[in-house]
Amino acid sequence: MIEGETQGVYSMAMWEDSAHNLWIGTWEKGLWKLNPNTHQVEKYLVPGDKKGGLHIHSIIEYTPEIFFIGSDDGLTIFNPITHESYLYDQYGEEEKSLSDKFIYPMLKDREGGVWIGTYYNGVNYLPPYCGQFHGYSGSDNTHYFRSQIISRFCEDEDGNIWIGSDDFGISCFIPSTRQFINFPGIEKLQKNNVHALCYINKELWIGTYSNGIQILNTQTGQIRNYNVSDGLDESSIYSIFKDSQGRIWTGSMSGLCLYDSQQHHFSFIKDLNALIIEITEDAKGNLWIATQGKGVFKYSPQNQVWEKYAQPQGLNCTNINHLCINRENELWAATSEGLYLYNSQKKKFIHQPLKIPNECINAILEGEDCLWLTTAKGLVKYTPATGATQIFTKSDGLQSEAFIMASALKTRNGEFYIGSINGFNTFYPHLLKLNTQKPNVVLTGLEIFNKKIETQQGGILPEAIDHLKEIHLPYKDNVITLTYAALSYCTPEKNQYAYILEGFDKGWNYVGSQHSTTYTNLPPGTYTFRVKASNNDNVWNEEGTSIRIIIHPPFYFSLPFKIGYFLLFILAIGLLLRYVVRKSEKKHAKAIDELNNKKEKEIHEAKINFFTMIAHEIRTPVSLIIGPLEKVMQSTHIPADERQELEIIDRNSQRLLYLVNQLLDFRKVEQKEMRMHFTSQSIRELMEGVCERFSPTLHQKGVSFSVVYPDKNFYADVDKEAITKVLSNLLTNANKYTNSMIEVRFQEQPKTQTFSIQVKDNGKGMSEEELGKIFKPFYQASENKPGTGIGLSIVKGIVEAHYGKVEVTSQPGIGSTFIITLPQKQERQTTQEGENLSAAPLPEDIIPEQHDTTVSAKVLPIMLIVDDNEDMLHFLSSHFQNNYTIVTASDGSEALHKLKEQEVSLIISDWMMPRMSGIELCKAVRSNQLTSHIPFILLTAKTGTEAKIASMNCGADAYIEKPFSLQYLEACIKNLLELRLQLRQKFSQMPTVSINSIAANQTDKVFLEKMNHLIEENLNNDQLSVDFLAEKLCISRSGLFVKLKGLANTTPNEMIQIIRLKKAASLLLENQYRINEVSYMVGFNNPSYFSKCFQKQFGMKPGEYIASHTPKQTHDSTEKE
Repeated sequence: MIEGETQGVYSMAMWEDSAHNLWIGTWEKGLWKLNPNTHQVEKYLVPGDKKGGLHIHSIIEYTPEIFFIGSDDGLTIFNPITHESYLYDQYGEEEKSLSDKFIYPMLKDREGGVWIGTYYNGVNYLPPYCGQFHGYSGSDNTHYFRSQIISRFCEDEDGNIWIGSDDFGISCFIPSTRQFINFPGIEKLQKNNVHALCYINKELWIGTYSNGIQILNTQTGQIRNYNVSDGLDESSIYSIFKDSQGRIWTGSMSGLCLYDSQQHHFSFIKDLNALIIEITEDAKGNLWIATQGKGVFKYSPQNQVWEKYAQPQGLNCTNINHLCINRENELWAATSEGLYLYNSQKKKFIHQPLKIPNECINAILEGEDCLWLTTAKGLVKYTPATGATQIFTKSDGLQSEAFIMASALKTRNGEFYIGSINGFNTFYPHLLKLNTQKPNVVLTGLEIFNKKIETQQGGILPEAIDHLKEIHLPYKDNVITLTYAALSYCTPEKNQYAYILEGFDKGWNYVGSQHSTTYTNLPPGTYTFRVKASNNDNVWNEEGTSIRIIIHPPFYFSLPFKIGYFLLFILAIGLLLRYVVRKSEKKHAKAIDELNNKKEKEIHEAKINFFTMIAHEIRTPVSLIIGPLEKVMQSTHIPADERQELEIIDRNSQRLLYLVNQLLDFRKVEQKEMRMHFTSQSIRELMEGVCERFSPTLHQKGVSFSVVYPDKNFYADVDKEAITKVLSNLLTNANKYTNSMIEVRFQEQPKTQTFSIQVKDNGKGMSEEELGKIFKPFYQASENKPGTGIGLSIVKGIVEAHYGKVEVTSQPGIGSTFIITLPQKQERQTTQEGENLSAAPLPEDIIPEQHDTTVSAKVLPIMLIVDDNEDMLHFLSSHFQNNYTIVTASDGSEALHKLKEQEVSLIISDWMMPRMSGIELCKAVRSNQLTSHIPFILLTAKTGTEAKIASMNCGADAYIEKPFSLQYLEACIKNLLELRLQLRQKFSQMPTVSINSIAANQTDKVFLEKMNHLIEENLNNDQLSVDFLAEKLCISRSGLFVKLKGLANTTPNEMIQIIRLKKAASLLLENQYRINEVSYMVGFNNPSYFSKCFQKQFGMKPGEYIASHTPKQTHDSTEKE
């Protein structure tokens, strides 16, 4: 029971507010507020008070402070807190009017929009965020404001906004009251076409088209005018600016002027030949001037310096509409073709790409971490840090989407003013609210071949498509159109859509505001159509909605047909496999033939390579035969001290014979032609013959050598020469790799009538991988010891020819053991008597002992001999030791180390050596500034043009093939040294000879040119000395001395004087200076001493040198000839 009410009340509307009060809309008694706890009633909007309340049909709470009441009187806006109300009185077809007075149902949706239903004229919609932009236009019949095209804004000291227009002069707007006011002089200014405004000291400076500058005193209304007669370059003014120094600048359709406040006169500054639309100032006091057609100009009033920025400086568009300098002193330029940012370091403008409908930027205002851009197609909020953009259009409350150039203002309190072709808008950027509600997405229709499909029971759409999970279509209906919509009504035209047909599309299709899509020629199958959408503020509903589309195939793709197709496919596969197998067999047979041919080719190439290897091995022993023989043949007697050389000949002859025998044996093994001549032999005698020949060599190397022999009466059927080779090869191999011990052991196996010989060493040992390769031809262990790599292959072939076997056991770091097992009796023993074969020659060179020689007291030049063959080292050393101090090295790496310790005068090197070859050594010597001058002779067993080219390219001075003649080698050395001596003398004694003439290679040439240039530049420098040169050339004092001694046979001080004198000779030939002048120019303090030095160096006095090179002298000499 309602307190105080005895009669009932008729009500069609009730609403519970946020405070749980119950609001009751009565039929004839107005609006009641019922407290549910006390049952007390408060009555409002009583009918007859002209505020509405008769026949209330609906109540909604728009905000806690605003209720909407719908009744037969219209829409009442009611404040439940203050109880104030007013009746909305705009009804009709206008933009801001309700369509009908009789308000019935009302609904507030989840976005905040209000739907208002009327009795006679449909439904009205009130967007949720209306009123964020305040709009004003002259078409609204507002007092004191009739402008449409707004060109400029200006704020005075009281916060009033002065507005300039193209069509109604000047207006004054009061932001606090949102009203336009009358002001003194308004009538006189209404006819002006205004393009520039600037408020200065209670005066409003107005730039007009064709009427100069009008200055309005805002207090008195007095107006004064400046025109061409007052110094302006023309009467159309488009920009007025007051800088930080109080100077007033004006921009016209062609140039820039400066106002003189003392003389009340303008001075012309510069003709820019373009309309000046904007002038602004940066933190350094520079003026930035935007023009239409000529880009941007920068002007420094202090220095009076101009800089122009156009296409070469990054401005692809030179129509500049506005400039903005933000808090970080960054300069932004709005152009007709996009937004640009100035890079002060590169002094260029950089284009900023924007995803907006139109890139004609008309004005820029700075917000919080963003820029607000007015364009030819809406207002854009742009965040430079992320590149994000948000677009506002007329649907958001803008007066127009087409804005005016440079028509924008940010007031002191942060309110923005933007001018367009239909008035202007004001707004506070921080108060703009975003629509955060994700819109629901629904399917709205289906078309097949552009014909709309209606809902029909038993048809394609038995009910509304949005209620269906799938639709079925025959294969002929393969051109379909689906329509969809986002249920966001705030600004429907800004809703964005994306769709995908899973099973057909590869990705999402973003189609903007398009709300339909068409697919043609869809093949039979099952697809899923998905669509998602965003609201007006780009908030996406990623889930969206979907429907499955099933397109049924034709009859010939039915199940029976598919089974038939499958069987035919299996049959075709069978036939294809049969064809492929036959083709593969043919291909396999062909591949086998090719493989056999390839294998034969590889064997042939291996033999050729082997013969080449043996040929190279033969050349060095042959050289060692020719050398000693040459010495012997030059002497009629053989002194005792030459006995050592004869022994060298003997040993290397034996080695040559051994290598040739190895070659022949390998060929026999490869061609299965090695025939064994088995005879009964004493195994002890055979072993003693081999071991006794190896014993001296092994003991000389410090290797412990022990042998366990068989009984003297033990005989076996063997090929004596072959087994001798087997033992020799095994001992050779053990000698190469052992550390300190070799053991040979004989063992007899009476049960099997076999015996074995075991050769054991304590060397490095071998891995499992190496054990599988050691009996292959040409294989050599990783240490790459000297040899051909066929010895163990020959051992295996001979042992197998004896119907025996060879085994090897090895452990890395411990050593290796080779065991040959042979039968004691051979079934096919030859009847011929065993030949008394001589023992096989020793395979290894025995290096002769080097006897100490007495060092000569005479200081001899140092020769470095590099070779990995010790006999060759000893032979060459003993030959040249009388004329040179000999230093030897076994490879290139050791030679480089020796070069660091010795001042070498000549290098003789072998080509092929371990670790570093002769070619690599020569390159290293030539690339080092300290050693590049040393003569280098290359000895090699390689022949052919390519080898000679390679040796010359690496920088060698001479290339000598093995075997060589000692006399030829001596002659090469003599000619090489004499040629260098002649070049040195020619350089030092002839004034015109360049210093490059003594350079033997490019490295020396660069060094000498640098030194010559350094000396010539410092001829008059008192600091020029040996230490000065060494420091500048980055070389030690001693290194410089050695370098110049080797190159020019001079000391550094002598070299400085020679270059001084050569420079003097060059100056004397110019005939521009006297002799005493030249002497001072090249660093001599005494002309007499200069003449004496010149004569001593070049053999003539300076005057004689000049006379010998005059044209007359040349002519006379020609006649004498």
